[in-house]
Amino acid sequence: MGIDMKYFAFLVIVIFVGCASIPPPAPTEPIQDTFIIAGNLSEVWTVILDSLTTLSIPIRVIEKESGLISTDMVIFASGYNCLKTIDEYAVHPTIILDVWDSGRLSLNIIAIQKEEGLTQIKIVPHIETFESNVTKSWHICQSRGTFERNFATAIQSKFQ
Repeated sequence: MGIDMKYFAFLVIVIFVGCASIPPPAPTEPIQDTFIIAGNLSEVWTVILDSLTTLSIPIRVIEKESGLISTDMVIFASGYNCLKTIDEYAVHPTIILDVWDSGRLSLNIIAIQKEEGLTQIKIVPHIETFESNVTKSWHICQSRGTFERNFATAIQSKFQ
């Protein structure tokens, strides 16, 4: 008694479609990465450094004269809800039979005094995700702006 090929093909399609997930669409509008904080540069600078330390994001470069803070890579997604977290923060490439195991990011933050009591911060993340089934490599991803908004909101909340 053999398996009917139509039934077998149907079963294979159901298995693959049932395991597939469709990521949310990429943002169509520009990502907001620049924010105005109601505080002097020295105060905002200190809060940014404290916030990075609180988030356990290692700082690689601090250049207060130019306003640049750069960080090392840090893992932001892994484990059980990895793909959900990656999709919240980034647009990963579409690869047939992909399995996304990890997400990491580094930051470049530029803080500039715009006028007395107002500081502009620009948050530029570099986001990568690791695909472990087909390519077995890290892939650069587009940000959805989630980290930038959350980080700027946390900084702003310290001045209210």
